[in-house]
Amino acid sequence: MTQLPQRIGSALALFMRPALWQAQIKHYGVDPSYRRLARMNQLTGHLLDPIRRYERWRYETAIGSTPITAPPVFILGFWRTGTTYLHEVMACDPQFAYPDHIQMFAPEAYLTAGGVINRLLRLVAPETRVVDHMPLDFDRPQEDEVGLMNLTPYALYHWWLFPQACRELVTRYVLFEGISDAELDGWRQSYRHLLQKLTFASQGRQLILKNPPNTGRIRQLLALFPDAKFIHIYRDPVQVIPSFIQMHTMSFHMNQLQAVTPEQIRESTLDTFERVMQRYLADRDLIAPDRLIEVRYEEFVGDPLRHLRRIYDHLCLGDYDAVEARFKQDIAGRASFQPTQRTIPPDLIAEVRERCAFAIREWNY
Repeated sequence: MTQLPQRIGSALALFMRPALWQAQIKHYGVDPSYRRLARMNQLTGHLLDPIRRYERWRYETAIGSTPITAPPVFILGFWRTGTTYLHEVMACDPQFAYPDHIQMFAPEAYLTAGGVINRLLRLVAPETRVVDHMPLDFDRPQEDEVGLMNLTPYALYHWWLFPQACRELVTRYVLFEGISDAELDGWRQSYRHLLQKLTFASQGRQLILKNPPNTGRIRQLLALFPDAKFIHIYRDPVQVIPSFIQMHTMSFHMNQLQAVTPEQIRESTLDTFERVMQRYLADRDLIAPDRLIEVRYEEFVGDPLRHLRRIYDHLCLGDYDAVEARFKQDIAGRASFQPTQRTIPPDLIAEVRERCAFAIREWNY
């Protein structure tokens, strides 16, 4: 059993704007046993108030006028399918910019105080990621959904705080069902602004972004970025679902403000997979064939360089040979990593094979 660190608050939302924090608590509710942690997040959020005001005054006009001229590259895929591995390797290419942990933990303050926040978090953070024991480096790529949750209510990752709202959040802010035009416009504006700021911070470099919720958002991504390029990495659902249940459980422990049972986590995982992946398959053909490539996880980890070359050639991402040495160095640094070995209960295997049968057939597992 993994030993989980003690919490000082909800880890992903330590620097969330207090007004947003209060609105989310009012909407979703906090269980009594988590109220102390909620108050701690309220306090840490206030620490950045003067920096947020300064950063808005200093940079907002420049950020708002920053064009995103190079089409973003979106890495799609359900959680635990290899999206992080693929993202971190491709981020070694200096033509790309990517969101790092500090930028997403403090998206309204990183231009001014990113270095200070980085040093402070290093004092209290574990050396490895709780989920998979990979080294924790705040300069490495992070999912842009983390930044979105710290900016707006229109983000899936509020589910880490409010697990009782998992299905509602998937429905509203991944599938965009049952929301108003104003909410949809709010999501679009928030996401575009988040990426504009990253573009501004990187002096216009092309963005490479990995964000599992985007797997169900193809229509909205194309509405914002018609020329975007997409990489979808997929993996055997029988391996993905148990791994994500474990990730879900640990992430809730680090962030939750509501109680959640193992049975609820299991159902949430399966329900999210069914709905998000069915939406991906329904909308996949909206992407021009030369702007989408699919990669099988088991083949990618077996020969990553071959598949990276295939990705570069298919999406016309530039001179692969010029960056292959960087990829080799990063991949070699992971050679000692051993994936977590787990025994999957037979009843879970049976349920995955039944409920995820559409994906198993689609990708021949």
